[in-house]
Amino acid sequence: MRRAGLSLVLCVFLACDGAREPPGAAGGSTSPRPTATQVQQRSAERPRPKLQNEALGPSRRRVRRAVRDLKKVRVWHRLTRGLYIVQLQTDPGAGGVPEDGHLADARRDAVIDEEGSGSLCSVRIYPGAIKRELETLRQGYDRGVFGPPPSLRVLWATVLAHELAHCRRWNAGEPYAAKWEERVRRRLERLRVE
Repeated sequence: MRRAGLSLVLCVFLACDGAREPPGAAGGSTSPRPTATQVQQRSAERPRPKLQNEALGPSRRRVRRAVRDLKKVRVWHRLTRGLYIVQLQTDPGAGGVPEDGHLADARRDAVIDEEGSGSLCSVRIYPGAIKRELETLRQGYDRGVFGPPPSLRVLWATVLAHELAHCRRWNAGEPYAAKWEERVRRRLERLRVE
């Protein structure tokens, strides 16, 4: 009985104390959750990056499809958040294979144009290097060295995700980009994208 009385006094004391605000008065946990419409409005207010697909020849279609695939597996907006422009280019032909063996390269710069300013993520994809990589993976699979190779479509999407990750966190290095690449590969395989 004595404990119940003490609890009651303590509750009354705290309720009368002007120093404490009732829960939710300062935006605490009792505030209502945003509705789906409010969430959509907030995401619409966030600027989306301008996409510049400057790929040449058949690569233009592959780049467009890779962007759609990244959107399909819900990583495009996360990878491009905070960017002003995403510029995608290709070096076509056999001469477009870099000596270092990279399938693509990314560079992040600042850009100012007549509409605004922000970060530019420039991705250069080497279709010849991608084709050569896929052939190497297929030969390795035939010899039992590698697992099943991805499709050309999946390889393009994972390469793009890898390079966009470099623009997202420039100093995070290859392990960070490789995690995004693997995440996209798994999600596309789950969707049976070929």
